[in-house]
Amino acid sequence: MDATHVYDLALRCLAQRPHGIQELTRKLHRKGAPRELVAQAIARCLEQGYLNDAAFAEALTRDRMRNRQCGPLRVRADLRARGVAEADAATALENFLVATDLVTLARAARDKRFGSVPPSDRVSLKKQYDFLVRRGFDADTIWQLLG
Repeated sequence: MDATHVYDLALRCLAQRPHGIQELTRKLHRKGAPRELVAQAIARCLEQGYLNDAAFAEALTRDRMRNRQCGPLRVRADLRARGVAEADAATALENFLVATDLVTLARAARDKRFGSVPPSDRVSLKKQYDFLVRRGFDADTIWQLLG
C-alpha cells in the first residue's frame, strides 16, 4: 500500500459522507493502511480543505437533530464518540439550537413514534418519557412537552 492508494481511500470515504479527523484515521487504519501513510493522507486532506472537524460537527448535528429527531445530549455523545473536539461540538450545537425549539423537536420525535395523542396514563407517560430520554432530550424539555 503506497501513499497515493491511502490518499485515494481517504477521498473515497470523504466522497460518501463527511468524516471527522479521528473517524477517518480509524477507518483508514481498519483498511490496513500504515500509520505514517494515514498521517500523510490526513494532512493532505486537511491542507486541501477536504477534512474539517468543525464542518463535520455542523453537518452531523444538523442530520441528527433534523432528520433523526435526536436531542442535544445524544448528538453531543455522537460527536464525542467520533472524536470531535468539545469546542467544535459545543459550537455546532449552539449554532443549531439558536434557530431551533427543542420542545418542537421533541414533539416531532414523539409524534413519529407514538402519534400526536398525549399520554393518557402513567404507563404511556413513562414510555414516552423514556423514549425521549434515549433520544437525548433533557428532562426540562420532556416535561414541557409531556407535562
